[in-house]
Amino acid sequence: MNKKMAEVKALDIPVLAEGFLEACKDGKPIELAKTYKLSDWGKPFEKCFTDVVDSKKSTKSAAVRAAEARAEKEFLKDDEGVQKLMVKGGAAVDPESELDQEAHLLQEKGEPLNAVLSMVDISSGSNSYYKLQVLEHDSVNRYWLFRSWGRIGTTIGGNKLEKLGSRHECVAKFKELFQEKTGNEDEEIKLKTWKNPPRRQ
Repeated sequence: MNKKMAEVKALDIPVLAEGFLEACKDGKPIELAKTYKLSDWGKPFEKCFTDVVDSKKSTKSAAVRAAEARAEKEFLKDDEGVQKLMVKGGAAVDPESELDQEAHLLQEKGEPLNAVLSMVDISSGSNSYYKLQVLEHDSVNRYWLFRSWGRIGTTIGGNKLEKLGSRHECVAKFKELFQEKTGNEDEEIKLKTWKNPPRRQ
């Protein structure tokens, strides 16, 4: 017996035939390990696999597991949650604006001033969104620009509700931000001359 094999025997590690891993693709590794075993030493395989599972469980304290659960809950959205949207004039006000009960989307030339932009770049791992809405109060002359941004599929992000003095000011700010984020003017969408510049949201 060579030095390496003596060391393996001293550590009570069973020696298996070369085809074991390939055979495990079909499942049942414990039964296969018994078939492919070459050495006459080593713990029973049932015990080996139980020890591995138990040691993985015991490496994390209850505090660490609780912290991981909190982090997962905080950053991953709950897919089972149901959210009702109030549609007024053919479009829904984002509930995060907290104005969905008292305002509606301002329309210009029959189109709501509403944009939902997304940027996905597989090579850099980015998947973000940016929302813009111009809101008008249902009964008085009040105007807001609502923005929301973040990472798709998570709760990471933020929003901003900006009260502006006039309808004209809101529309101008919407168009300015839209062009800043996309490199396109609002009219280019209507004329179907949209350009998709790289690295823009």
